[in-house]
Amino acid sequence: MEQAPVISRPPAWAPDPWHPGQLRWWDGRQWTPEVRPLHAPPGGLHDPSLRWVLPVGRSGFAIAAGYLGLLSVFLVTAPLAVAFGCVALWDISQHPGRLGRGRAIFGIVMGGLFSVLFLALLAQ
Repeated sequence: MEQAPVISRPPAWAPDPWHPGQLRWWDGRQWTPEVRPLHAPPGGLHDPSLRWVLPVGRSGFAIAAGYLGLLSVFLVTAPLAVAFGCVALWDISQHPGRLGRGRAIFGIVMGGLFSVLFLALLAQ
């Protein structure tokens, strides 16, 4: 990322100097990695406590991969957890600021483990 112009202003959402069409949080000294769409409703999205309670700013694929990873103990959903986890990682890489990488990886790992178990049971 190239260096953005220095701004002397209080903390606030401001137009992202690197990506037109989105806002980036200015903490009063520097740009942070937190971004949101230009048309997003104000307030709340930069509150870190919300991220622990609600799936705020997370990829829908990552949420699905996490739940499918939990359900992969039933073996049938295991391959779906892997697929949704991979799609979620791609989705997150295409949308800076979108969260859910941990859920996507969880879905891939759990889905992979139980897919191997499922295949081993089928081979017997």
